[in-house]
Amino acid sequence: MKKIDFKLIPEIDLNDRLVNLYGSHLPALYVEMEKIYSNNKLSIKPAAPLLLELSDEGEFPYESGELKVMIFGRENNNWNDKGNRKDPSIYTDYGTYNFHLENSDDVLTEIRGKHADENGNPLPLDQEIYGLTDIYWDYCYNPKASKTPFTKRMIQFVKELEDKTGKKIGLVWNNLYKIGRGGEGTGNCCGFSPQYIQTVERETFDVVKKEIEILRPDVIIFMTGTKADNVIKEKLGITDEFKTIDPELPNLLKLRIQGVEYAVRTIHPSRKSNEEFSRYSNTIINDIKRHFKIK
Repeated sequence: MKKIDFKLIPEIDLNDRLVNLYGSHLPALYVEMEKIYSNNKLSIKPAAPLLLELSDEGEFPYESGELKVMIFGRENNNWNDKGNRKDPSIYTDYGTYNFHLENSDDVLTEIRGKHADENGNPLPLDQEIYGLTDIYWDYCYNPKASKTPFTKRMIQFVKELEDKTGKKIGLVWNNLYKIGRGGEGTGNCCGFSPQYIQTVERETFDVVKKEIEILRPDVIIFMTGTKADNVIKEKLGITDEFKTIDPELPNLLKLRIQGVEYAVRTIHPSRKSNEEFSRYSNTIINDIKRHFKIK
């Protein structure tokens, strides 16, 4: 794939700002990812990158929230493309990587897909192109989409936060690693991606800090467990030590992020008992109420 100088689109809303962020990084990312896909010695291939898209659909529309919350997981393993690709040579089993991009319009289509013609009329289903943000939209906002145990626990937490604070919560889900493992089966679909994928992400798609600057959440909760602390510090440029909130919950730590009112790192919710998850959730919610002076 050749190098492309992405032309920024007019920024009418937050989604446009996100598109410009991703479009500015995607061509360089794809150049390096093509090398990984063509290297048969590298058995684990990268999943599609996780690109955020806000919507007023779903239970917790972000922009209208009284309390805007960004919740981080760790990685989006096996983040598959479900869309229409007429050319099999540009379709991968584990993610959308169109290595035939030629210009800015191609990059924009890769991000947003193509669902309407030049006059704004909806395209027939067999002519639509599925973009990276469509994967995110389907997972987050499609009520028929199946959810992982992590997402179910995240939604459970947000419902409790909304109920106990009396505030309308706006939610956006994110991941520390924007590119996970792109394979199925034991050893391929779980855990952090290999170093060669992490290196490419770090050098070409380091966007997490800018996403936070664009979306300006009031609260950030890292449901990432203890193994990701150094990643949090690296990606957000944090030099301060994390601080304990409750000595009886040593895996719940508060951290300071520039421009963010409240941030904590807590346990990864998967494979935790309801009792353990509730202890951590209740402590976080009570601390949020104290911080924002909510009775």
